[in-house]
Order: sequence, then structure tokens, then C-alpha cells
Amino acid sequence: MSYLVHKIPGRVRIKVPTIRYSPGGAPVVQDLLETLPGVEKAQCNPVTGSVVVYYDESMTSPDAIIAALKERGHLNAARVGGSDAQNPEGFTAAKAGQIVARALLNVALDAALKNTPFSLLTIFI
Repeated sequence: MSYLVHKIPGRVRIKVPTIRYSPGGAPVVQDLLETLPGVEKAQCNPVTGSVVVYYDESMTSPDAIIAALKERGHLNAARVGGSDAQNPEGFTAAKAGQIVARALLNVALDAALKNTPFSLLTIFI
């Protein structure tokens, strides 16, 4: 599996399965990457499961960054509990949770704003 999504000199985007839907895993990967020689900054997105790494080309390379992630087990899709491919029920439950939360918010807003000029706003939420 290819984890490299995109690269330009000094910047690379990598898919990291262990951070997808794992807000707690993102800081661990970010800290790991930012301790590597030549890595200037890492930005992790747990929603997409991708990491953007800014690095000094004279000190490191995308291959070295990927190797460090593999070495620490962050590119091992089998370790992932929330991955779509490994756990489609978890993904469905997350989406269902979002739908239920939005419905509850709408009911609460409707009740709170009933018979007020703002009651029309609940239609758009």
C-alpha cells in the first residue's frame, strides 16, 4: 500500500491510518515527526487520516519520514481500530452518532426558540 499522497520539495502529505478518527493518536504522530532530524513542522488531520510534513530537503526525505512512521507502527493498517477498511461498523456508528446529535440539537433549538422571531432559524440548522 502506498502511503505517500503528494510531495513537492520540502513538503509531503502522507496517509497515516493510525490517526484516522483518533484525535488522541494525532499528537503522538505529530510529536514523533517533529523530533525527526530535518522535519520543521507536522500537521495531522484525524478526520482525513493524513499528515502534512514540512521538512528540510538537505536533512531528510519523504522516504526517511515514511520509514520512521513504519518503524513505529503508524503505517500498519492492521493496528487500526477505526479504519473504514478494517471496521466498517465503527464508521457507520460514527456517522449515526453525528446524525443523532444533529437531530437532538434541532429538537432542543426548536423547543428553546418556539414562538420567538428566531424560530424560523431552526429550519436552516
